[in-house]
Amino acid sequence: MQAFTLYEESVADSRHKITALQAIVGTLHRCYVFSADNRDALTQSVTSYAAKLLKRADQCRAACAASHLAWQEPPPAAAADGEREQAAAAARAVPGRQPPVRDAQKVMAGLKRALKVVAAAKQQRAATVRGGKGGAQHLPLYVEIVNHYLYYLARGVESMSVGVVQQLLELVGSELRQHDADLDAETRSYWQATQRHIHCLKAADADKYAGLNA
Repeated sequence: MQAFTLYEESVADSRHKITALQAIVGTLHRCYVFSADNRDALTQSVTSYAAKLLKRADQCRAACAASHLAWQEPPPAAAADGEREQAAAAARAVPGRQPPVRDAQKVMAGLKRALKVVAAAKQQRAATVRGGKGGAQHLPLYVEIVNHYLYYLARGVESMSVGVVQQLLELVGSELRQHDADLDAETRSYWQATQRHIHCLKAADADKYAGLNA
């Protein structure tokens, strides 16, 4: 794929690499023409590039972005009718179009990679900061991952249950309380917005989201 060639040869600045990868992911996510083998190869390339980014924060965000390659919504024409279950039939009706990718296992694997990156960043920070405290630099990443979990829960990814999301919410909530004095205004605002989003989800569908508490 020419985009990967350009990424390797023309994008030298680490600050631009994450932006370029996210653009590639966004484009691939909207493509329904790749065979399963070709899509797997492209996804593996994105995952590999994500792991090679210099900053752990960028690695985490790229891993989260790459997880979306494993879960597509139906093409706009199919989604407009609200007929998700007919997406595969609609795909067959268009020459060359493939059904939307729906691989819950790969979604979870990508998010777990992101969590491992955050854990490694936290440990690295703790080892370099006096007193053994890891600071709060990893907390925005945790909140971002929570929002990816909520996204997949809303879209019915099989492995993404309310219980799984709640476990992460409890972990992140504990981390936020532990580092409350170190939280910057942006992270605090982001977490509060996430909490409001959860309240809205529960208000819209109390049965589905009853077990979520943040």
